[in-house]
Amino acid sequence: DLATGKRIGIGLVSDSLYHLSIHVAMALMTAISKTEKRREDCLQPF
Repeated sequence: DLATGKRIGIGLVSDSLYHLSIHVAMALMTAISKTEKRREDCLQPF
């Protein structure tokens, strides 16, 4: 029925949002670690 369909739709949306947030978090962590490494490389000559 309609209620079940709605529930499934909400479940799919929240699931994809969950995966998206994890993906974004991973990308952010990678970017941060890259900038940290770059900062260390810049600091080393001094």
